Amino acid sequence: MSWQSEMVTLVRHLVDDLGSPYTYSDDRIQQAIAVSAQLVISEINFESVYTVKLDCPTISPDPTVSSNKDDGFINLVSIKAGCIILGSQIRTEAAKSISVTDGPSSINMGGNFKGIEIVYKNLCDKFEEMKMQHKTDGSMGTAIFTPYSPGSDVVRSYTRDSLI
Repeated sequence: MSWQSEMVTLVRHLVDDLGSPYTYSDDRIQQAIAVSAQLVISEINFESVYTVKLDCPTISPDPTVSSNKDDGFINLVSIKAGCIILGSQIRTEAAKSISVTDGPSSINMGGNFKGIEIVYKNLCDKFEEMKMQHKTDGSMGTAIFTPYSPGSDVVRSYTRDSLI
């Protein structure tokens, strides 16, 4: 299974494009995945070095191949692609969201916009959380370790002895 099928399925679930017919074509989702891969690569270093071509969407090496499957890359890129697609959908729905009031009657078309906006915000927040987790994975605490200071063990033993 290549990234074109596996990651497209994942993105379809993230943006809730599961009905028949699909809202987005496979080509449109593949383009969004390639764009998000390019953006994610610039933000995060992965073990594999990925090459992305946007004109005929390709990602090499294929991150979904079972011999070197990169779940971190797949998940981060798919979530970022979902953010890109939902961001586009928000702009479209914002243009349609109108409110009309005529006496006691009113029509408000902003509900769909608000729903998509909530899903968009949650998905993009999840991306940021996963990005930070991926960046710090395996290196937790490195920011608080400092070089050894010869006087620190004297202070530590003085404090410990004075408490006894």
